[in-house]
Amino acid sequence: MNNLCALRDINRVVKAYEQQFFDTFGISLNEGMVICCIDQSEVNSSDIASAIDLTMSNCSKIIKSVENKGLITRAMGVEDKRHMFFKLTEKGNSLLQNIHQNSQSITDSLNEVFAKP
Repeated sequence: MNNLCALRDINRVVKAYEQQFFDTFGISLNEGMVICCIDQSEVNSSDIASAIDLTMSNCSKIIKSVENKGLITRAMGVEDKRHMFFKLTEKGNSLLQNIHQNSQSITDSLNEVFAKP
């Protein structure tokens, strides 16, 4: 298969998956990745940005959006008040568990793309 055509098909699958994810859970994939990064620990914004491969600026916008939806809370660092740490709220933890249990696998759709001659 032509690499360019394969990339086009992969992009289509990802876009369709992102729309289905939003329709099901009410958050974007990036917002889902943020809550997934936090999960059961407290992390700072640098760790989140690094884990999901976003700039600090873009990550800050997504963190603010997730925070506004009541899915995470922020707390100042104990040793250094300049550091902010993020933790899932009960609502965020519940949504993350729902995502783990009910999200569609993107693997089957991607396998169809790679199975094309």
